[in-house]
Amino acid sequence: MAKTLPELIASFNAFTTACTAMFDRKVDKVLGKGLSTLDYTQADKDKLISMGDNTMCILGLTTAQSLDNATPTKVMFDQSFLNEGDYILEAGSIKPTKPGRYLITAYIYYQFSPSKAGVRIMANLYKNGAPSIQMTQATHESTTNSCMVTGVEDMDGVNDMIELYGRFDSAESSVTIQGGTISGTTIRVVRLS
Repeated sequence: MAKTLPELIASFNAFTTACTAMFDRKVDKVLGKGLSTLDYTQADKDKLISMGDNTMCILGLTTAQSLDNATPTKVMFDQSFLNEGDYILEAGSIKPTKPGRYLITAYIYYQFSPSKAGVRIMANLYKNGAPSIQMTQATHESTTNSCMVTGVEDMDGVNDMIELYGRFDSAESSVTIQGGTISGTTIRVVRLS
C-alpha cells in the first residue's frame, strides 16, 4: 500500500532530524592529527605514572589460626599473594612505605566448632595498635562463614601500619580462621593517592 503525502512528509522529517543529530556529533578532522594523539599535559602524565607506583598488596595466612572469645586476636599474616609496591610485612602488620590515602579491605573466613546460631564475630582494622574500623557479623546456621571490614586510612609512609584483629562473643564455641589460599583470610591494601 502506498503512503499518503502526510505520511511521506512525516517520514522525511524524521529522516532529516536523524541526519541532523548524526552531523551534530561528527568530529572534524584536525590538520596534523591522526585518529589518536598523545596530547596529555605533563601534569596528566605525572599523575598516571604516580598512580601505577605502589598500587596494591594482598596478604594472607599459610595456616589456620584460632581466635579468642574474650579479647581481640591479631591475625598473623605471613604470606604475600601480591605486592605491586613498597609494602613491608612486619609481624603480621602491613606497613606502606609511601605516604598517601589507602583503601584497606580485610576478610576473615572462619569456622565454628560446634556451630551455634547467633554468635557474632568481630573484625577490626587497627592503625598503629589502636582500633580504627570495626565490622560485626552474625553467624548463620552453617559452620563456616565470612566477615569483611573495609575503610580508608591516611598513612604517613614511615611509621603507620595496619593490622587485622578478630574475636567472637561465645564461650561455648571455638573459632578457627582459615588460610592457605587467596580466597581465605586476606587483607588487601590499595594506595588511592
